[in-house]
Amino acid sequence: MANEINIKNIQQLVDLINNDSNDHSLKKMGLLFATAMNDWPTQNQTNLNEFVQELRNYFGIPLTKEVILAKTTGLSDGDVWRKESADSLLELLDLADTHFKWKNLQQALQEIAAYYESHLNADGCTI
Repeated sequence: MANEINIKNIQQLVDLINNDSNDHSLKKMGLLFATAMNDWPTQNQTNLNEFVQELRNYFGIPLTKEVILAKTTGLSDGDVWRKESADSLLELLDLADTHFKWKNLQQALQEIAAYYESHLNADGCTI
């Protein structure tokens, strides 16, 4: 997939976020993404790029608020975890739009990843 995120798994992202002592919108958006990933009904999903690809396959491209809303409006009550995940993604996109004027989930994730990847050393450990 083009524009892959170098942070490969959810635990690495969560650890970076937890080690971030600052309170800022990128951190909040990262936490919302982690929540969305944890709520998504695919079992044992840990790879961020695979999750993004699954979102693209399910919701469509581009991953915008409108596309996600259109798909989740028709979900049945049996899809409660997809709804929960989508709610976190929609909140993330609201923050992205409000603070940075980003409309696309992929762009927001690239920026979140870039911020946290700058906090890694060559071995993948937090600095």
